Amino acid sequence: MFTQHPTTSVPSIPLGGGQGGGQWSVAGAVGFVALVMGAAMLAASGVQIAYEAWHSTLDTTVAEGLPGPQDPLFLVLVQLAGQTLQLVLIWWLVGVWHVDRSAALGLAPARLTPAQWVGIVGLLFLVKLLATAVATSIAPPQVHRELGPFVEFVRSPNAWLLFLAAVVLAGLTEELLFRGVLSRTLEATRLGFWVGAGLASAGFALLHMQYGPAGQLVIFAIGMTLAWIRAWSRSLWPAVVCHSLNNAFALLAMKALG
Repeated sequence: MFTQHPTTSVPSIPLGGGQGGGQWSVAGAVGFVALVMGAAMLAASGVQIAYEAWHSTLDTTVAEGLPGPQDPLFLVLVQLAGQTLQLVLIWWLVGVWHVDRSAALGLAPARLTPAQWVGIVGLLFLVKLLATAVATSIAPPQVHRELGPFVEFVRSPNAWLLFLAAVVLAGLTEELLFRGVLSRTLEATRLGFWVGAGLASAGFALLHMQYGPAGQLVIFAIGMTLAWIRAWSRSLWPAVVCHSLNNAFALLAMKALG
């Protein structure tokens, strides 16, 4: 089921390298990820600050009819806007620096059999289960504090917005940045796969700062598994699908268990 593909050189782009080919430089990959994420975070923060200031000027009756600045609905809408901006920036900037977006981002077609698809999804959930068991034995989980605002929201009529943000857009944008650009670049250096993927996965875990140490350890393990799936399949698409399925399962479990 898991026949290993040979390691190949993955074409991508150097920062500011024009339309030429070649590998991403490490500085270019880190800079690209930081630029895209930083721009989206600044835009989201700006929207939140502006909305909070505007909301505070409204009459009480009018304000009560709108989501507050800390309302889960508003936070999810801001997240959706930030993720959409990330996706637009990724596609546009890679097109500016590289003539072949698919090659630059590792978006080769995924040529897997149904059994291999089942195998990689099962592998991710097995790793997540084991990592969760280890993490909770080291540090107590803080699920209710971390996810409290969204537990009720996931059962509301607007829950589809959260599924769109967490399942569709998060799975795509985070894989493009962390496995498609950063991990591939670091793995291609003298660091090799395990150290390169480990550094990228550490950055991926730190991105989820809303979670405590137990949650971040699980996310690190998920990142390493997704990096292996991407390297083994020689395509980013299986990692995107597995990431999205993981998030979908987590939201469905949250909806079922409350």
